[in-house]
Amino acid sequence: MFCRYHQKFRILGTEIVILQEKTSKMNKLKILVFLFFACLQSISAQELQFEVIINDRQVATSQVGVNNKEIVQTLQKNITDFFNNRKWTNDAFEPNEKIKGRLQINLVQADFASGIFKANAQIQALRPVYNTAYETILFSYVDRNFNFNFLASQPLDLNFNENVYFSNLSSLLGYYAYIILAMDYDSFSKNGGKDYVEKAFIVANTAQGAGAEGWGQGDIRDRFWLVENLQSQQMQGIREALYKYHRKGLDIYQEKRGEARKATMELLQEMNKVAQVRPNSLFINVIFDAKFQEFYNIFKDGSREEKQEAYTLLSRLDPARANFYARLLQ
Repeated sequence: MFCRYHQKFRILGTEIVILQEKTSKMNKLKILVFLFFACLQSISAQELQFEVIINDRQVATSQVGVNNKEIVQTLQKNITDFFNNRKWTNDAFEPNEKIKGRLQINLVQADFASGIFKANAQIQALRPVYNTAYETILFSYVDRNFNFNFLASQPLDLNFNENVYFSNLSSLLGYYAYIILAMDYDSFSKNGGKDYVEKAFIVANTAQGAGAEGWGQGDIRDRFWLVENLQSQQMQGIREALYKYHRKGLDIYQEKRGEARKATMELLQEMNKVAQVRPNSLFINVIFDAKFQEFYNIFKDGSREEKQEAYTLLSRLDPARANFYARLLQ
């Protein structure tokens, strides 16, 4: 069993081993006892704390014999329970360590009687930044093909298994849970999210093999390409640079802004290398959707040379926001 407390010590910049070398035998014992009981107390705590919103404004909310508002409320509760009441990892999370997120499902078409829904969804997850009240956007993505079946009489099963296809809705939710866990773990340790990337890939392949809608390899913005990118060896440098960006950039930004800008520049340079080989990669686009404002804020108080280099890379990698980044040069 791995205790999530180990991540707290990484955030504080003090590994347990180093701490032990500087303490007496009695203090060592106290620390070990503390960690042991902390893990025991939080072993059953779930990892996710998601707010789920169902936007039904585009669809009819009244049909003869069907209480559609009730169905929407049941759907929202089922999805919330699926995320928040299930153990997704073998690690122990304290309540204040839960990964906060938000899922908004926008219903476009709905047949409430048959339980067939066409929708798009916006998924976002946050990560706290050490020694601040700030929460960075860890993941932000719009799924334009979030279609599923749901009947209030057949609630979602919390006994989800990535190797088994139960329904498109459970596959969608499980997939995004694992993607978010992968991004979170990657931000605390180098390649820490590897296991969850693999699980998300299994979910995608299982759903695709079952003939489920929306799991193909068509549009480059499709969800398949997100997990493909995360698994690709070509992207490993970006994932490692993202770890440095969070730990040696954001987490120390208040005290060491120069080092934070350096870690951010290394991330931009790594993305630029990959973009030359794989232009328009979804993973790079997802990073910018989450971080573009943050990148600007980090460089806006840098030197003229840093601002110029940052603008060159930012506008090349994220041309749709080039005018926004040009404010760095003003």
